[in-house]
Amino acid sequence: MNAWKIFLGLGIVIFAIGLTLFITGLALNGWKFKVEYEMQTFTAAEENSTLDLKISAGSIAVEFYDGENIEVNYPDSVNYGYEVKEKAGTLKVKPVNRLHFNWFGWNDIPTVTVKVPHGKVMNLKLDLSAGAATVASGEYGNIRISMSAGSTTAGDLKCGELITHLSAGKIAVGGAECSSLDVRLSAGVANISDVVCNDIDIDLSAGSAKLSVIGNKSEYTVSVDKSAGSCNLVNQSGTVAGKKIDVDLSAGSVEVTFKD
Repeated sequence: MNAWKIFLGLGIVIFAIGLTLFITGLALNGWKFKVEYEMQTFTAAEENSTLDLKISAGSIAVEFYDGENIEVNYPDSVNYGYEVKEKAGTLKVKPVNRLHFNWFGWNDIPTVTVKVPHGKVMNLKLDLSAGAATVASGEYGNIRISMSAGSTTAGDLKCGELITHLSAGKIAVGGAECSSLDVRLSAGVANISDVVCNDIDIDLSAGSAKLSVIGNKSEYTVSVDKSAGSCNLVNQSGTVAGKKIDVDLSAGSVEVTFKD
């Protein structure tokens, strides 16, 4: 038994030495474990009305600036990069994983920055498999945010439809003035503050949704269909025609607060 332990210990030591020599040899021959990224710039040449942005790692930021055209600054490497193209009024940004694996460097991917000229109103489609996204305060067309994981942080948004679909992950919106708000969670966390909206739909299979609504609770017609979970709202008839909140809750928790 002692001999077996000795052989096992020697095997581990030999393996460690071999691995060290292997890594050292790679380094001496120019192999770099930290991925080298080079920033690229794409300047839109067409009149686009929609941003279609996808991210599977790293981070992406949407912001406004004083330029005349939409500009995308993005990292590129032999392993991983992005494809940026525009067609039929839509500017698309999507990741390209050229080696189909990346042992090193996921946490070091520089941020993709999408710059929109001040005063230009864009529809926004944001799809996260992972990673982090930030959306600047401002006026947009319709906004749809889909997340499998990761996190999205947005400022004060003024838009038409605001749709948030989460399979997991976390989204936080500092303010939302919109024609309709659709919050759907299979899991994850959604926190939306300072909501100004007459048409609010909340559908949870699981997870947690917290909304802070500007206005009086009595103004809204509230419909709650709950199988399980917790919700601080109950059915009621509102005093203002057209103002409604519909909640469909299979599990999880919904909390809606009101303030004037």
